[in-house]
Amino acid sequence: MSLAKLRKEIKAINSQVLKLLAKRAKISKKIGLHKKKHKLKITDKKQEKEVFAKLRKQSRKLKLNVKFVDDIFKRIVKESKRLQK
Repeated sequence: MSLAKLRKEIKAINSQVLKLLAKRAKISKKIGLHKKKHKLKITDKKQEKEVFAKLRKQSRKLKLNVKFVDDIFKRIVKESKRLQK
């Protein structure tokens, strides 16, 4: 496969990732509204612990660098919390 075709594939994947991040942001806002309505805290340590444990497990199965994935999702979760406020 040519370099140009490989780069085209990467661009398509980048677009998909951005669309998924936008979808996740919308859902995070809805979660924030639910939490406000029911007087729940934005941060749920138990939920976060479960999410990160599952992500680490999936990362290992997919042979991805666990720290890399962990760092990315820490940023995503931080942004989700910001959107929930």
